[in-house]
Amino acid sequence: MKKLIILTVVYMMLSLASFAQNHKRPDSYNYNRAVEAIQNNNVEEALDYLKKELSDAPKNGYAYSWLAYVRENQGEYGMALSTTLYGCFSDTYFNISLDSLGIVIFCILRVLDKIWG
Repeated sequence: MKKLIILTVVYMMLSLASFAQNHKRPDSYNYNRAVEAIQNNNVEEALDYLKKELSDAPKNGYAYSWLAYVRENQGEYGMALSTTLYGCFSDTYFNISLDSLGIVIFCILRVLDKIWG
């Protein structure tokens, strides 16, 4: 439990640092609909739009980050981790490297917690 609290704090700090940077976020229809669906807790709709977005824009690191977020919240830590790592290397400009790093650390610790917990 202690690890999870520390990890959550680290993730929040990395996310805030990432948001503080001036990055241009995607403004496509599928991406915006996916984010809206996530905010409305409609996971299946979000997954559909994220898959469409990544089909249209395979180097959209933000879409990979949201997809990893959805997977992590579904308890699919391995999928979240692999999605995040793939997104880090697919994003041409590495715009979300700090945010992705937070997700990677979070997923690794969750998997280790499941194994050792």
